[in-house]
Amino acid sequence: MPVSSSPSRLPRFFSPALFTPLLALCLGACGGGPEDTHATTATARAVRGSLGEGSPTLRRLAPGEALTIADDGVAWVELDSGPRVLVSAGAQLSVDAEGVLQVDGGRVYVEVAPRDALTVRFGTETEGLELRLSDAAVSLESAPARNVYVVRGEVTYSTLGGERSGPLATGERYTQGAEAPVPATLWEDWTGGLAEPGGAREQGSGVGVLEARVPDELGLARWPLVVRRLSVHVRIEGDLAITEVEQEFFNPASEMVEGLYRISVPEQVVLQRFAVDRRGRLVDGYIKEKAQAARQYQAQVYAGSTLDPALLEWDAPGRYRARIYPIQPGATRRIAIRYVEWLRRPAEGQPRVYRFPMGAGGDAPLVSEFEFSADLSGALAGEVRAGHGARVEDGRVVLRRSDFSPRSDLFLELVDGDETPTGHRAFRAEHQAPPRDPSAGPATAGGEGD
Repeated sequence: MPVSSSPSRLPRFFSPALFTPLLALCLGACGGGPEDTHATTATARAVRGSLGEGSPTLRRLAPGEALTIADDGVAWVELDSGPRVLVSAGAQLSVDAEGVLQVDGGRVYVEVAPRDALTVRFGTETEGLELRLSDAAVSLESAPARNVYVVRGEVTYSTLGGERSGPLATGERYTQGAEAPVPATLWEDWTGGLAEPGGAREQGSGVGVLEARVPDELGLARWPLVVRRLSVHVRIEGDLAITEVEQEFFNPASEMVEGLYRISVPEQVVLQRFAVDRRGRLVDGYIKEKAQAARQYQAQVYAGSTLDPALLEWDAPGRYRARIYPIQPGATRRIAIRYVEWLRRPAEGQPRVYRFPMGAGGDAPLVSEFEFSADLSGALAGEVRAGHGARVEDGRVVLRRSDFSPRSDLFLELVDGDETPTGHRAFRAEHQAPPRDPSAGPATAGGEGD
């Protein structure tokens, strides 16, 4: 839905989106913040079947925690560091605190993107193979004997006893106990097409991308601006999570450009705010009829224009795009969004799960400075499990990185404690009217009712 905004006394057009907020207060006792987090290292998602007790379809794995795939089951496992693993029935998998993948049994497909690296131990503690992958994909099969087939790239292997080692090229297979690898004339794709690159990763990323071009250069490809800063602040009250994201982009070009901003959010959320900076402060958007907003925006975007419009539109469930203009040469622009969502449990009795969708695999943009903080003082959780090495500082779950390319999503699991309410709970939702178009005149007497 297109929206527009402009502060009073400024004859400029501004067109981001803002939806009526949803604020909720759980009618219960307030709990304290977490004292520390328990680490998790990977996310398992069921393709077929379930992932253990309670039949969850999503499960986070702690360091060294084993995942066994039952008969006829198939699951994708995504490591926080980026590599992805497709696991079939009969296979067992774990990831240690150093990010080393241990697998045995069944059939396993491992995919590692460029710039990433992974060590895989295929077998038991006493026998098997050790593989090192970077920008490669392999298929591991345990029957009739442990063997490795290189689907893409080059892999180095060694036996656990060190008797044999060497490189494996695309199309080669090595079977444990053999003298050397051999070319494979045919590989049976047991994954049923799931091994296609990117086949299991959710499209889009919560890390917004701002792609630019000079306004009158239609038909030329856009290029991404530098992501100088990404700040994510989360507040969880009971089962309600409020996420605020602010990004700062830098234009290194010598020309003024127009930017196309694209971002994805979880499909079940309610988008509450979209704002763009103007003269050093963030200006919120307001809703406007689609065709009218598009005409007004386009009329104000041309080479040399000094006006400052923006236009946000809904692309698909969970996906939005915004046009930002102008972005001056050597200047920065800030964009902020806020959304709310109810936290869900993968299965009855499982922890509540919060996910910040920042993972983009090998296509992840480079973020100069990344900061994530989550206030869980009102979450009423007994224990918190967090990925990516997030820790607790001053009662908040915090993660900071410099020159960071987020390969996978950030998860928080809120394990129930003594203060976690059970049974039915009551919530109160308060209404706040969204900003109005300044040209529409004053609001009606009494404002908008709840």
